[in-house]
Parts: sequence; C-alpha cells; structure tokens
Amino acid sequence: MKTLVLVMGFLLCGFHVSAEETEESTPFVYDDKGKRDPFTALVTSTGVFLNVEKEYLLSDLALEGTMIGKSGNIAIINGQIVREKQAIGDFIVEKIDNNTVTLLKGDKRSVLRLTKEE
Repeated sequence: MKTLVLVMGFLLCGFHVSAEETEESTPFVYDDKGKRDPFTALVTSTGVFLNVEKEYLLSDLALEGTMIGKSGNIAIINGQIVREKQAIGDFIVEKIDNNTVTLLKGDKRSVLRLTKEE
C-alpha cells in the first residue's frame, strides 16, 4: 500500500512539473483585436516615425492638405499628419510641396495632388 501511495505521489508530482514547464515554454501572444499593438515601437532607432496602420493602395490615399515651414514640411494624408521620410502604409513620403506629395514604394515614385473642394 505504501508503495502504491509513493508511486501515485511521484506520478502526480511529475505531471504537475510537466504542466508548469508547458505553461512557461508557451510564449504569450497578444490579441490586438484589429487595433494597434501597444507593445510595438512607434519610432525607429534612427528617429523615423513608423506608421502602424494597414497597407494602402495608391488609390486609397487622399492628400488633404500641406504646410510648408522652416521646421519642415508636413502633409495630411487620409487624416494622418506625415512628414518627409515618414511611412504611410508601404509608402515613404519622399517630398512635400505646396500642392503635391511624392511617395515612394520600392523603386516606384507616385505623386498625390491636392484637390480643391467645390
């Protein structure tokens, strides 16, 4: 009887240890539920702001305004404020002018134009 209790004790202890090992070895995965993961960096090591929004097609992007200033040029694209060298989706803002923004995607250059509301 003592042997049976001793064997059962070892089995239970062994099961308990392996359960703990399994929990510790499984990494935690954050479920973002379609929103931005708060644990991801927003700025690269070189100081460039990262855009964590979805990927865009060029036809999805609308230039809504530009501002040219001494401290740098900014543009509003799809309601987001962006600066030169900043990303919006897969595109990099290459240059901001009075009425246009030049975007790069890989080696392809595209221009967004400011449209006047009627």
